[in-house]
Amino acid sequence: MGYFITAREAIRRKSINGHDSKKISGVPKKQYVIKAGQSKPEINVLLNPTFVLGTVREPWTEYYAIYPNSGKELYGESHSCCGIAVGRNGVAIWEHASGNPVLVLAAPVNISGWSHITLVYRDGIPAVFVNGKQVQSGKKSNYLVHPPADKAFLNEGASYYNGDMSKPVVLEKPLTDDDVLKFAAEKPLSQPSTFAVEMTGDIKPALLIKENGNYILRKNDGATTNFNVGNINNPIEIAGPWKISFPSNAGVPSHIILPRLTSLHEHKDDAVKYFSGTSVYTTSFDFHGSLKDKHWLLDLGRVEVIAELSINGKNFGIIWKRPYSADITTALKPGINIVEIKVTNLWPNRLIGDEQIPDPDKFSPGGGSSGLESVTKGNIEQLPEWYIEGKPKPANGRVTFTTWKHFSKDSPLLESGLIGPVMLQPGVIRLL
Repeated sequence: MGYFITAREAIRRKSINGHDSKKISGVPKKQYVIKAGQSKPEINVLLNPTFVLGTVREPWTEYYAIYPNSGKELYGESHSCCGIAVGRNGVAIWEHASGNPVLVLAAPVNISGWSHITLVYRDGIPAVFVNGKQVQSGKKSNYLVHPPADKAFLNEGASYYNGDMSKPVVLEKPLTDDDVLKFAAEKPLSQPSTFAVEMTGDIKPALLIKENGNYILRKNDGATTNFNVGNINNPIEIAGPWKISFPSNAGVPSHIILPRLTSLHEHKDDAVKYFSGTSVYTTSFDFHGSLKDKHWLLDLGRVEVIAELSINGKNFGIIWKRPYSADITTALKPGINIVEIKVTNLWPNRLIGDEQIPDPDKFSPGGGSSGLESVTKGNIEQLPEWYIEGKPKPANGRVTFTTWKHFSKDSPLLESGLIGPVMLQPGVIRLL
């Protein structure tokens, strides 16, 4: 028996058995599962404290996806809580009885983009699953180990997760490995704007309302105004197909066609999979909505990493954070509309792609790994003659040249490009 933890939005589950931070008495289930769910880490995490921190008596980390509360404070002596740290280099399980949390299981595994993370405790023994497959199991704990509580605070040692994740879920019931595999088939949720009402207005302040309902507007002087909105239709998905154009001399085809949006790092063509730079997504859609009494927002969904949007040749600027959306009402027209989205990703995928090809230059060994080695080893030992003489880089199959090995050929790729879904969202304006 045991338990299982999995995640879905960076909000902790309601505290154990409905309780908060007060001391609770109880014995954990023999099995529980913590669905850390879908996680997309941005950095590596501590997997080898002895190597990184040397003789430090109580190693620690600051990058928990789920923080382990003190089991002693919540349950009393002989109790601990478990927590999870998820990085691009693997998963670490920490248990916290009193004092500082203790690393009890390190599971080195490449985590590329959104991945499903699950922690299963059976009779006090932790096991880590990534995308439905068990990658590591640990030893039986000396404590009665509980799932973490809902709330964790910075002054307790908790921290902000460096990446994205869905909301953790704890299931206190028996689960088989096949059950875990089914959970792993879940797709990460799209990330539309979380607000049904937003402030807007250039000359006069106004509200942009995106959902039907009854609204109460309360002013500073206490006066209230009630109004109803009932003419907003459902969002419309712009599914494609999408043409993706790439720059010349970047080691990629001039363009590809995607029937539906997906991350470029999953493409079957290695040149596309390892592409870094700016690609241009274009498609068209037939618009039959009203332009008289509504505003229309184009929500790009998931973007890796930054986008520039144009509709029918009108530029709506750079969109660099969630929600990746813009009000495109002034550019919309009845009938066919042309969408162009320039998306720029990060360098790691191209650097990892180049590591698939033998390097003509010599670097100190140890580069491209994780931990301390990644920042102390991997420097170039001799600058090439072409670089010293200011000549063009010779054609050797590699697109880039660096003086440090930040990645290896086995490093996990980042999600890349426009992932979507791209939705046309109607809304109405209410002047204040």
